[in-house]
Amino acid sequence: MGCSVKTLLATFDSQELSEWQAYFTLEPFGPWADNLNTGRIITTVRGLFRKKGSTPEDAADLSLGDYKPPIWQTMQSQEEQLMAAEKIANMFGAKRVKRDKE
Repeated sequence: MGCSVKTLLATFDSQELSEWQAYFTLEPFGPWADNLNTGRIITTVRGLFRKKGSTPEDAADLSLGDYKPPIWQTMQSQEEQLMAAEKIANMFGAKRVKRDKE
């Protein structure tokens, strides 16, 4: 973010830092994310010229640097997705409301 941790903590409160963390979980940013997006563009273009029946390339293989998929990119079950959504909602103070089936 272009500043020291001390300056960051003096400028942002914990709620704003939590909001940025939640945003990063949904929309990762930074140089490694840019490199991966570049890899995605390259694989899309190269896919147009790929031979029929050949295996598609992986964007991570064509991005710069060492790329390890972050947690947000791994496959999740529906239950895991629901739990992750509840965690993010809880960070913003939301409370779950149980409703009777109609």
